[in-house]
Amino acid sequence: MKKIGVLILFFLCLGSSSCDKWLDVRPKDEIYVDDALKDRIGFVKALAGIYLQLAEPGLYGRELKFGMLDVMAGYWIVDSQHDYYAENQFDFQNLAFQQKRDVIWSKMYGAIYQCNLMLSYLDNIRSDVYYNLVKGELLGLRAYIHLEIFKLFGPVTLVKGMNTPAVPYYSTVSKQPEKFSTSKDFLSKVERDLLEAKSLLREDPIITKGKDHNGNVEGQPYNALLDRRGIRMNYYAVMALLVRQAQWAEDRPKAIQRGEELLAQINANKSIRLIEEGDIVFSEETDRRWTVENIWGLYVKDLRKNMDGIFDGDLYISTVLIPDFPDFLAHIYTQGSGSISDYRYKMWGVEDFFFKFWTSNFDAESIQPTNVHFFEMQLINLPEIYLVLAESYLDQNIGEAVKYLDILRIHRGLPKLAGKTGLTALALQDYITDEVRREYIGEGYLYTYYKRLFHPIYRNGYSIEASEAIFMFPLPSNEQLLNPQ
Repeated sequence: MKKIGVLILFFLCLGSSSCDKWLDVRPKDEIYVDDALKDRIGFVKALAGIYLQLAEPGLYGRELKFGMLDVMAGYWIVDSQHDYYAENQFDFQNLAFQQKRDVIWSKMYGAIYQCNLMLSYLDNIRSDVYYNLVKGELLGLRAYIHLEIFKLFGPVTLVKGMNTPAVPYYSTVSKQPEKFSTSKDFLSKVERDLLEAKSLLREDPIITKGKDHNGNVEGQPYNALLDRRGIRMNYYAVMALLVRQAQWAEDRPKAIQRGEELLAQINANKSIRLIEEGDIVFSEETDRRWTVENIWGLYVKDLRKNMDGIFDGDLYISTVLIPDFPDFLAHIYTQGSGSISDYRYKMWGVEDFFFKFWTSNFDAESIQPTNVHFFEMQLINLPEIYLVLAESYLDQNIGEAVKYLDILRIHRGLPKLAGKTGLTALALQDYITDEVRREYIGEGYLYTYYKRLFHPIYRNGYSIEASEAIFMFPLPSNEQLLNPQ
């Protein structure tokens, strides 16, 4: 069987029935859990269940990527008849929004619960040679998911400061609701988990074998932990998340130190790299989302189904998302700080139907796929590190900030900024924001970027003023009822 076939079998949870049973686990099912988590194979299946849950359409299979979050960020044409109109208008009282919101909250905290449940049984495999890999993945996932919840449901720290209540951080399999942590305490817990994960993953095969390597030996039982570490929580992903955590914690010195440490290691490894001009090829095999830049990408086996009616169809169909280009995105991709030479403008179809997620004749059953990276959904990528470094240097060293931003611009076919007059910290922040807007269309990143900076949200012909009302997802009613603060 070809490698892609093995991957698909793994992400079907090595047998869907066992995965379905795992996802239905409740605290009372202690006998089943004891049996399911008695050896490494059980832990690997359970980890697959967490990845599958994150890949659902209500999470990173659609809504937290090109769907709801990018609608709110202003990328798409959305009229009053569109299914996403409530999200476009920040109508958080709308039932359609609330249903999506409730799925995000419950599924994300459900995945955290699974992480904690597995961690509580981890002594069952303490003598296993891959114990550190399993525990490192679990702690990294727990930290990542918590931080994602914080970005959506937490306060605007630039307005409220770091000492206001944020959201609960669950570190145990407690049946009792957890009190809300302050933003400062919450982000410290994220950091703690990531630092421990980094230590556990210091011998991650990705360091020596790269992100796409299959470390399994022919004739031996297949071990999903060793296959394509780039689509699992890995050592470099944890390092990148520590950079992200420092940025959200408003600790620029840590962001710089961690970002530069990560770049030094990745540049030596070379399996994760920025694209070059030679990567811009127009063919069916083209990897239009440049997954070689992904530090961690989630495998979404149902991605084609999740996109049904989203990036194809008639303009007037109420589900189709078309870039708001002629009078809006044109200004960011081809004018101002942009250029028609931009690789993204050439490759992603931002002027018409969106081609960034396009590939031909490829589905999960394909024996000869034309693009084996089609199902890989970016969760954290190399450009983010350059952008964080550029922003973090703004108040210390403009030259260094320009250097890191220029590295990304060069790898996007844009001219350097170095030597340009009038490059104040304020002007350079605008250049960084322009780059974020160009880079992350379809990725669910821009909305929380605006939130962190308490920045207006640009729309066609106007801007929506920054406010807590548009940047704080209201808590689900069940959480307000069962976990009052």
